Amino acid sequence: MNSNTRMMTEFLRLLNGEVLVKRTLADQYAVAVETIQRDIATIKNALEESDLRNGLTLVNPQKGQYQLKQEQTSRYSLVQKLMLIEILLASRATTKTEMTALIQPLLAGETRQLTQLTKSDTLNYVGMPRLALAPKIAMVIQAIQENRQLRFEYARNNQHEILTRQPSGIYFADLYFYMMTDNHRGYDDKDIKKAVKFRINKMTNLTLLGRSPSSSRTHHFEGGKLRNQTPLPFLGNPITLEIEFYADASYVLDRFPHAIAGPLLPGGGQRFSIPANDGFGVKMWLLQQGQLVKILSPKSVRDYVIQEMRQTLNLYH
Repeated sequence: MNSNTRMMTEFLRLLNGEVLVKRTLADQYAVAVETIQRDIATIKNALEESDLRNGLTLVNPQKGQYQLKQEQTSRYSLVQKLMLIEILLASRATTKTEMTALIQPLLAGETRQLTQLTKSDTLNYVGMPRLALAPKIAMVIQAIQENRQLRFEYARNNQHEILTRQPSGIYFADLYFYMMTDNHRGYDDKDIKKAVKFRINKMTNLTLLGRSPSSSRTHHFEGGKLRNQTPLPFLGNPITLEIEFYADASYVLDRFPHAIAGPLLPGGGQRFSIPANDGFGVKMWLLQQGQLVKILSPKSVRDYVIQEMRQTLNLYH
């Protein structure tokens, strides 16, 4: 085997994930150990000088051993970077300092065009939280990973409590990061002593406590299910919402991805059957639609919306 073929074979074996041992290679190819060492040095130099290495690095797990490691790299196109930056800025989820740190790697090394396209949004960005979120989110993650409880102070609707909870997930929607402590059907009403969902920016004086008993799967939070059931982050029990909608169907289908479109109706409407929940988020969305929607069932949701509309009308009498 000539030297070029030998080096190519060694490189292919490295690409295949093998850990090559210098002494073993020398015996296999009937060459001196120094020859193998030169082969490896040539492969290493070629990787370091190539623009096509895609994060590949030659490392030594132990003395006399060689292995290729794939670094985690992200190669977004200009369009993808623009999309990510705009989504991040539109979220208003962090302080300006934290948001700048999030988008800076996407801007690094890019053309002036990307900076110009996002300049106005970046300069005028106003984040929802006033204080940094990352340290609090890090503590919540630690509690989840180590199965520990958190004690924290929480204030909402003129209530102030010191609470102890076992975090089960983190959820982002509509400006806010939430710490979840129960499943997506948990209590989500006014009494914060019963609450299972907490805006992380409103949590103060967080303290990690001891380990908790393993929680049941019945308390496991599933964010994907919640996101498909409601356009706003409110928990609730599953329902099938039946409505007539008198505007563009996309207003329903975009908010409720599993909605089933029914027959067209006289007057330009359409009937929809929607897997949703009975939480405040769905009710709020229905109220926002005004005269564009007629609720057929369930009766409890229909009655709630009618009552809210009557009370709103009373404000104008």
